[in-house]
Amino acid sequence: MRLCFLATCLVLSLNVAAASPPPPPPEYFGNVAKTLVGDLTPQSIDVYASLFADDLHVFQDERLIVAGKASWLAQERARLGKVERHVIGYAEGSDTILIVDLFDDRSRLPVGPLYDSRFITRAVRYQFGSDHLIHEIRFLEGGGFWTSATPGR
Repeated sequence: MRLCFLATCLVLSLNVAAASPPPPPPEYFGNVAKTLVGDLTPQSIDVYASLFADDLHVFQDERLIVAGKASWLAQERARLGKVERHVIGYAEGSDTILIVDLFDDRSRLPVGPLYDSRFITRAVRYQFGSDHLIHEIRFLEGGGFWTSATPGR
């Protein structure tokens, strides 16, 4: 009888463990996420730059578009003030941060007051290494504006 009781307790404890939520993201993710979802400005670029490893790889729709931290930061500096971005939200995992945003890059347009906004919706995954730096960015781009499947969201 005692063995049956212990077996039942063991099975119940395994069910509770299986139903437990995943562990919380690392503590430093909160500050990193705030930096990543914030607007990139000349004042914030140094903090932004400190998040990346030298061996950074950036992919867009599974195609490598940038290799190396220096190349990525040069591209981002050239776009300062020429990007409009609206963050829809983000999720923190154990070694990733996923951000969904609306993005309009006007860096390739001629200088002038008139332009036609071309927002795209994208999901951006930042992959962290054991050194707490971002080693990989993956952009997945969709069409125009975000449409929520849930009314009111």
